[in-house]
Amino acid sequence: MSAAGRGRRRVAPMTAEALVGLPTRALLARLRALRALHDSLAASDWSDEEAALATEAGGIAFKDSADWKQAMAEVKAVLATRGHVLRGGKEARRRVQAEKQQR
Repeated sequence: MSAAGRGRRRVAPMTAEALVGLPTRALLARLRALRALHDSLAASDWSDEEAALATEAGGIAFKDSADWKQAMAEVKAVLATRGHVLRGGKEARRRVQAEKQQR
């Protein structure tokens, strides 16, 4: 791979079974990484050779690919089974607000 192609953003494919075993934080990181990819080769600054090398390496590089659509659907399906946990700041503010209303 050329020096310019090494830093190109790609996401490694994972099986649905492997996703189930990941912690929620890792799933959210994968979701962010998938969302950060270029929409298509035409919308990127990649050369045709770099895109071909990324495809040969097996990585997901563009949102217009079937692999990207499948990966997004799988990540979203696994995340839908996980409970939503409020961030600490929000939970603390809600608790303080509830205490104030009880007075």
